[in-house]
Amino acid sequence: MAEFNIPDSSKEFLAEIGMPHDVDWSLTFETSSQALLQFHDYSDLRIIGYDDMMPLCLDEQHGGKVVVVEPSHDNVRFVNSCVEMLGYFLMVYQQCRLQGHKLSDDEEIVQLIDFTEHQMIQLDEIAMSDTEYYWSVIIEQVRAGLL
Repeated sequence: MAEFNIPDSSKEFLAEIGMPHDVDWSLTFETSSQALLQFHDYSDLRIIGYDDMMPLCLDEQHGGKVVVVEPSHDNVRFVNSCVEMLGYFLMVYQQCRLQGHKLSDDEEIVQLIDFTEHQMIQLDEIAMSDTEYYWSVIIEQVRAGLL
């Protein structure tokens, strides 16, 4: 982990806490903090996991921010300002998913999504500041009933 050009706090997070596994969603993560492979098309990106087939990466050139590389490999989409924020967002997202499954009233579901979005903005405002950023797209997909 020492050789990776990411903040010490991110290294500690990955080594001591790590990323979730065995969760029923399309995200999967490398289970070993030592297994951060370089993404072949972008030498500054280290793969930490996948959203379906899209690699989730830490950007070593930009302070360890988290990005996702879309299938065409020509679009890198911002996810979070650091891996720690990704961890928080995943917890908030999972809480929303679990609570949402228990709700049947449309108004309560909208309130839950609004609350989740507000939590995300409070945690990592940059991640929610552009409609094309990863989590903004996820929230819109949840609103549309696609997730």
